[in-house]
Amino acid sequence: MKIIFRPTAPDGAFIRQEFRPMLRTCFEAFFILCGIFAAMTVLLPDFVGSYLALIEELVATLGLSAEASPLELFRVIASNNIRATIVTVFYGYLPFLFYPALTLGSNAMSITAMGISYVQDGLMTPAAFFAGILPHGIFEIPALIIACAIGLCNCRFITRMVMKKPLQTEPRVQLVTLSRLYFILVLPLLLIAAAVEAFVTPHIMALFL
Repeated sequence: MKIIFRPTAPDGAFIRQEFRPMLRTCFEAFFILCGIFAAMTVLLPDFVGSYLALIEELVATLGLSAEASPLELFRVIASNNIRATIVTVFYGYLPFLFYPALTLGSNAMSITAMGISYVQDGLMTPAAFFAGILPHGIFEIPALIIACAIGLCNCRFITRMVMKKPLQTEPRVQLVTLSRLYFILVLPLLLIAAAVEAFVTPHIMALFL
């Protein structure tokens, strides 16, 4: 018997009708959450301080020293962000819970809380903070938001399957479509962001410190 391999093509209709609206919602939610967490940082400084202490502990576990080379910094940042986005995507396979939204919220809170707290405490100026965030953030933040949108699309799809609701796309087609979106969008953006953060951002920040 002759076996013919027929690769599954991405579903353009699924991207237009399901993924793009979810992606737009995630982008809007991210910036709305930044505004909410900005208010929380001002109104609840003790809570935000505890949260930042937890973030600093997590960063310390990465094992980076002040003497780390840019290449080592790139390796650690890239591997950590890739791991985080893959986990976010796979969280989507848990029906009903919509766990990928937690990644969206935690990143919005981390960026906003660090920026406002560091400026309020006099640790850096607003210009220095944006110099340290924007060069790589213009790549990293969209990558994280896209990964969240992929995870949420997975969760919505799995939830529909569990509830035996009509599906607009075959499971295999959605899996292939979302996997390709990860590899052609999220992964390159994360690698570029890590390279910028490791090799470029320190020199830009030096101009403001």
